[in-house]
Amino acid sequence: MASELRVNKINSRTGFGTITVSETGQDLVGVTTIQNLTTENTLVGAAASFTGNVQVGGVLTYEDVTNIDSVGIVTARDGVVVVGRGVSITAGGLNVTAGVTTFSDDVEFKTGGTTIALLDHSQSRLEFQDNMAISFGNHPDVEIAYSNGNDFSIVGQYNGSGDLVTGFRNSSGNILKSFNAVRSDGSAELYFSNSKKLETTNTGVTVTGTVAATAVTGDGSGLSNVPAATPTNSDIQVVYTVTANGASAYRFAGNGVVSTADNPDIFLTRGVKYRFVNNSGGSHPFQIRESAGGSAYSTGVTNNGASSGNIDFAPTFDSPSKLVYQCTSHGGMVGNIYMTGGVGRWIQQSIVTLQSGSSYEFTDIPADVNEVMIVFDGLSFASGSNEIEFLLGHSGGYNTSNYIISASYEPGGNYQKRTTSIRFNGIGSSSYFPTGRLHLWKPVHNNNWWVEGICYPWQTEGEYQHRVTGTAPSGGTLSKIKIQGSAGANFDNTGNGKIQLSYIRY
Repeated sequence: MASELRVNKINSRTGFGTITVSETGQDLVGVTTIQNLTTENTLVGAAASFTGNVQVGGVLTYEDVTNIDSVGIVTARDGVVVVGRGVSITAGGLNVTAGVTTFSDDVEFKTGGTTIALLDHSQSRLEFQDNMAISFGNHPDVEIAYSNGNDFSIVGQYNGSGDLVTGFRNSSGNILKSFNAVRSDGSAELYFSNSKKLETTNTGVTVTGTVAATAVTGDGSGLSNVPAATPTNSDIQVVYTVTANGASAYRFAGNGVVSTADNPDIFLTRGVKYRFVNNSGGSHPFQIRESAGGSAYSTGVTNNGASSGNIDFAPTFDSPSKLVYQCTSHGGMVGNIYMTGGVGRWIQQSIVTLQSGSSYEFTDIPADVNEVMIVFDGLSFASGSNEIEFLLGHSGGYNTSNYIISASYEPGGNYQKRTTSIRFNGIGSSSYFPTGRLHLWKPVHNNNWWVEGICYPWQTEGEYQHRVTGTAPSGGTLSKIKIQGSAGANFDNTGNGKIQLSYIRY
């Protein structure tokens, strides 16, 4: 039979600790050391200290615990579940050294109390606030930024074929315009409103649509399959490529010129626009000149004298019959330019409105013209008793002798011989506003000009006809014509007078 000891209370020898045994259990006062403690019911105590391991087989419940103070590391075998306000870590941060950290709901990122990003569990997306950016790399190498002034996002997605397509998406979630695609074969594409406009290939670039450029370099010699276009006034119609044979000669390629010929004659047509592409090496400036060693010819010429690149020349219908091209650094690199075409066509030099003045001069008349036509209307003088006269001139001045002119008017049959100018007879009143024309033409056998002209005193009345006929020497090669009143009379603008000069070549 087992032995029993029945007591109500056990006191220690020092009196600091007691064990009280009652019907409900044991009450321990003081420090109690237990190697192994097994309990089937509730363990209740004001305070407990354990030097070894504490193992709880069931649920360890803290009813009114406000703080857990752990000096070492708290290890949970499975997980820690917080069902209240959450976990706040205020000091060294949260350090997860191993395993997977799982968040079952939203995750909010803050700095200085302000939310900067939100991992929205319900929307399955990471949201950044206004004026934030995502960067990749140290530089950063790639950055996606967003400002609150624009309601769009940048979208990049693979289309399933290894191609990266990027574009803009609006606030409704619709991709508005894809603007770029990088293909798996190495090509790249640019789009406008989902319509491809540019594609790179292994041989170059393919453009769909119109290419607008403020400037284009190169001579276009490598272009192929370019359809011929109807030339306009601004189009280059003929291209010559210019090279050099040392420092002694130019050579040309294009428009029927033998490419191995040194300083060949070039034949141009008036009204056609030409381009000379100077590929002579940069040390042979190409210049179109009036003559060998002479002045540069500027009419219709762009970039004249360029060491390289394009020199454009659009000969006008009054261009001289002969010019030259010449290197400005090597005088021996020189050749002739012969002008053709433009024959049988009247070229209008100018129309002028007379202001008050003593005379008016037409200058720069080409040397090779065959006919000149001067039309005038509403001429008037500041004083009466003056008549209209014309003087022919050359580089040395105006000729005032050797005219053989018959001047007359009808009705009346009055006749005057003129030897110092081409001068109409009988138009001498300040109330007249003469209207008429003067026609000059040059026979092929001499330098004299034949003259025929008609004039009416009033703009609106043809009762009186004033005529001049005869010959007029220019004293040299005709280059200018002066119109003035006889006896030094000044024109005025009472009649709003106008004068037009035109000429023609055969």
